[in-house]
Amino acid sequence: MHPNNSSRHERRHRQRAVILLSLGSLGLVGASAASLGGLTTARLGADNAAVASCDRNGVSLRYTNTYTVATRAYRTRVVQVRGINAACRFKRLNLTLGSGVASVGSGTIASLTAAANQNVTLTIAPNPKLVTRAAVVIT
Repeated sequence: MHPNNSSRHERRHRQRAVILLSLGSLGLVGASAASLGGLTTARLGADNAAVASCDRNGVSLRYTNTYTVATRAYRTRVVQVRGINAACRFKRLNLTLGSGVASVGSGTIASLTAAANQNVTLTIAPNPKLVTRAAVVIT
């Protein structure tokens, strides 16, 4: 056998091995994803699906900013969560304000009333200029 034929044969063998290993890895990832069990209202896992909620049409937010003389800056102290469905009564509400990937403020209502609009007092009052996103979770 010619020396070049031997090296070509080895390269093809390595390429086939890499292709088979890649396909095998994809199969394992697919099998792992299929075994996650999914999301339900009773438990959460590593999956991507909508979870039924007491409020299916969403809420809106209204921010209350106050000026702090000591820091010469405005701070967001209270956020009103508006349009909460009465079916969420007695449930817990968590609000997180963020800037990029960082959390800059948060607050909780331990037990919602039947009122559609409810105020969340923030534990840390962020600079409103920093707030770029908000997340509301009712559990």
